[in-house]
Amino acid sequence: MAANLVYRPLAAKDFRLLHVMPGKGSQPLCAHLRHVTLSDRQRLAYETISYAWGDPTPAAEVLVNDLPVLVPAKTEAVLKRVRLLDIERVVWIDAVCINQDDILERSAQVVLMGSIYAGSVRNLVFLGMTNDDMAFRVLRTIETINQDARLSTDDFKSLGVTLGGDGPTRQYSATRFTFEVDGDALIALLELPLLRRLWIVQEVVLAPQNLAFLGSIELELLDILRAVRWFFYKESTMTMPPAAVAGGNCCARLVEFVDREHGAYAGQSIGLTDLLQCGQSFEKTESRDGVFAFLGLLPQDQVSHLQPDYTKPLAEVLAIATRAAIEGSRRLSLFSTISHRGDELESSGIPSWAVRVDRESDDWIDGESLPTYFPPSGHLGEVQSVEWEDTDIMILPLQGIIVGVVVEATPPCCKDISLLSKFFTLSVDLYKAAAADESFRVSLRALAETLMAGLSANGSRADSCDIDTMEKLLTCITEPGQPTEQARAMSDAAARCWISKVVNHCVFFTEQGSPGLGPQVMRKGDTVAVLRGAPLPVILRGDSQGCHQLVGPAYLHGIMEGEAEVMLDSMRGRETIFKLI
Repeated sequence: MAANLVYRPLAAKDFRLLHVMPGKGSQPLCAHLRHVTLSDRQRLAYETISYAWGDPTPAAEVLVNDLPVLVPAKTEAVLKRVRLLDIERVVWIDAVCINQDDILERSAQVVLMGSIYAGSVRNLVFLGMTNDDMAFRVLRTIETINQDARLSTDDFKSLGVTLGGDGPTRQYSATRFTFEVDGDALIALLELPLLRRLWIVQEVVLAPQNLAFLGSIELELLDILRAVRWFFYKESTMTMPPAAVAGGNCCARLVEFVDREHGAYAGQSIGLTDLLQCGQSFEKTESRDGVFAFLGLLPQDQVSHLQPDYTKPLAEVLAIATRAAIEGSRRLSLFSTISHRGDELESSGIPSWAVRVDRESDDWIDGESLPTYFPPSGHLGEVQSVEWEDTDIMILPLQGIIVGVVVEATPPCCKDISLLSKFFTLSVDLYKAAAADESFRVSLRALAETLMAGLSANGSRADSCDIDTMEKLLTCITEPGQPTEQARAMSDAAARCWISKVVNHCVFFTEQGSPGLGPQVMRKGDTVAVLRGAPLPVILRGDSQGCHQLVGPAYLHGIMEGEAEVMLDSMRGRETIFKLI
């Protein structure tokens, strides 16, 4: 009843600000709401708040406009932490400033959130750590790591180049820290839920400044993100709990956007494709937020047909978003992240080509993304114009050519390192049967490079020495009799270096004997194709109606270094139009 009295209807471009009265400790929270107009936000001095709700059940009370309003317990804790002792603090916080019982208002306010954060004085990032002893350990760890990063990158000037390199994937350092890192402190930081919360991306990217609250400590969020990214660059093999690994992945994504001087997008415009790829790392409480949470970061004319509508079917939202990303970039970059689990191709009801931003990606479930080579541009030209508007929204017509048919495929490699040698042995046995090339030594080398996905252990492109090592391993573990000590040692080394490349992938062979690495749900009889605008070959599965499902991206030996571009150019005007469903 009190909420009905507190929340007067908002005009189209209005939002509410919360004036939090002074107080301290356990004193009750008192505040009042004020309606303001979006056009006036530049003249308003207010701060936004980023935090993780936790349990959304209204369990705490805030006195708003002299009336009690129930809010989640975390909301109360955040407001008590940021309120000042002697003057009021003007903030925007979603749980109070939006009427959570009004779904229409919630949808309308989502559209304005980007402008609200961009118009603030700064954003207060409540990380949620309550143990001050641990908070100070985290602070010391961050400072130590950033000092190392500063010295190694000329005060961060070469940070972006060092972390990204010039290869198809992230780079990792060949040397480790010369000092001991407080691993427990880092894990405690990375397991904080806020770092994995999807909405934080829009909030911290648009805010002019982000001040993080870590217990009683206040520090720049950018310092935290840079330190985390530098840690994983230097110590990529450290074992961590799944939540900490996920938090680390999210921090690595965030710093690309938040670091306006040295991040991956410094001085560049951000497109829908970039944001959808980023969003796959983060947790969502509402599946459609995988699309809607980013709309405030894009020009309105690019997302006019993607207005938040939580009544629209998920499949339609994902299809529209994927189409919009392709139309905006004229590239199929999103296809590199397509991954189907279990029987999803048959049962999910979602187009096989739609990027699954409704859920979190997981390398141990989906498999690590394959590297993109092809031509220097990273794509095979642009997506050619096809009359999309004349087709069903769930059907995506694309041009390309068939480069092979799968005649053999292994089961997907499991994440049990002890079984890696068995997977390699099975791959070699199948290849012996399928290879058309009579020179098995050359063929074995091709298989070795395929099992590495063309990469060295540190993420750079594999050189001849790297491939030699894998080839020797395959020779050792497939020799008759018990594996030698040398073979076992090499197998362990390979497991540490390359298992992430093959986990949840299948090794396959085409009718020409070419080896490849493909998605876990592929099977014998699938087609290998190259599509215009794609960063990788793809596995397709045809049906009786002449349509195809996109099974996933693939690595195919022999066409990753520019050969596919030549093949496409030679077929110009004679390509197949694949109707993807």
